[in-house]
Amino acid sequence: MLKEFHQHPRVTVCCQVIPILLRVYFDTVLECGETSLLSELVPVLIERAGLLYGTTLYHQDVRRIFVEGLLNIFKAHPNILIDQQADILEFISTLRNASDKEDFFIHILWVIGEYLSPMYDTRCLPEVISSFYSALECIAYELSSSLPTQYSTMPHSCRLVTVMITAMSKLASRSQDLIPRVLLCLTKLEQQVCLHVPADHASVLHARTTELVNLLKVPNVASALLSPDADIDSGKLHKDSMSTPVLLHFIHDVLNSQQL
Repeated sequence: MLKEFHQHPRVTVCCQVIPILLRVYFDTVLECGETSLLSELVPVLIERAGLLYGTTLYHQDVRRIFVEGLLNIFKAHPNILIDQQADILEFISTLRNASDKEDFFIHILWVIGEYLSPMYDTRCLPEVISSFYSALECIAYELSSSLPTQYSTMPHSCRLVTVMITAMSKLASRSQDLIPRVLLCLTKLEQQVCLHVPADHASVLHARTTELVNLLKVPNVASALLSPDADIDSGKLHKDSMSTPVLLHFIHDVLNSQQL
């Protein structure tokens, strides 16, 4: 019945005004809100991202604002990831949540890979990392097993897959007991997904998978590159003996020597 009112003048006006008010709200909350308030806001955003009424354009605008707000919240308070781990794990454990709000889902995966680290919260123990990794691994295998017949189109984007495997690799670099599992998962996922995406997407996925697998074969280098210090913006990683360029040259030489 509500579909009949999608084009109603009042609905149209609301769809134009609400994004503006949301931006003001997020700017105010991020500037003045306490961590506890921002923490309580995260599960609300996750829930509301799938309960929007109005036009498709309105959905896109609101979800874009939600994503921007979510990224700013976690950038300012990475510890919220641990505070709200139950709701976040529940959300990412169902691949269906990526069906109609894939961009929002992708950014949640990116946040996990970026901020789930002892560097940001001492409560981020190996058990916590393992629980998040297991959730990502499950949806990776779910995606692989749900693929249609060979050479038909995959229901999810290649971007989702690359962000997911990158997040999994980052978690494995912080809890190295997970490395054998992620190596196996990456190899299987690439073999399955590449059959269902265009050639250019398949080449990107193959390159990313190969890059991550090669890094994880040298755990210490993977840890330095996939989980750099929080002060990376200071330029430190380009100045000392453990700089990113030096490490990249090192891993390149090691891999070449193994092939000879």
